Amino acid sequence: MKAPFSRDDLETASPGEGLPGCTADLRVLRLGGRRVAVKDLGRRNRAWRSLVGRVLLAREARLLARLRGVEGVPALLGRVDPDAIALEHVEGVPLALHAPGRTVPPGFPASLAAVVRAMHDRGVAHGDLSNRRNILVTPGGRAFLVDFGLAVSRGSPLFEVFRGLDLRAVAKCAAWHAVAGRFPGPPRPLAHRLARRLKLLNLPHRVAKARRKALPGYKADVLRGLPSRV
Repeated sequence: MKAPFSRDDLETASPGEGLPGCTADLRVLRLGGRRVAVKDLGRRNRAWRSLVGRVLLAREARLLARLRGVEGVPALLGRVDPDAIALEHVEGVPLALHAPGRTVPPGFPASLAAVVRAMHDRGVAHGDLSNRRNILVTPGGRAFLVDFGLAVSRGSPLFEVFRGLDLRAVAKCAAWHAVAGRFPGPPRPLAHRLARRLKLLNLPHRVAKARRKALPGYKADVLRGLPSRV
């Protein structure tokens, strides 16, 4: 499906408001008197764009076309050229950037579950909803799913795996609502998460514990229930 505007229109369009937390490939432009979200790979490395980017973008466009009419998925307006697609612009804030402690809109978990169920019924699994930047919270408290770059269709060996990941993300959202009634805070930086995974944040404690274990009589003290010596 061809978009109702060209690459020249993209270059001359006036920018709209920025999208919080969006990637560099996604821009909001004013075209034809309305705001349009454009996923544009034109600024990427030419080799990556030719070998990988265009394939992924074409697949995303096909999956979005399959999801046309699903409430909670931005409508595909068409392909601008091999490097760009145009999408319906949705007012909303990524779930990852939702203010910590802010109350969850009452109908949001049910809205998210309905969108995911409708998406699966159309034979598409997102697979990356654990990244809360891919879930938008609209001003009315509804859920919208974005960034289908990793999504797969029914028939793919990964479909059931990705479907399970989607359902897990929905269950987590329902748990937030039932237990805390609010969203968790923004995700920690990647460096912090890696350090936590590698247990580097407890490194001083681990070093001190290793030194205590090296002291003479440590095992005997532990066996007798005595406090270990420093």
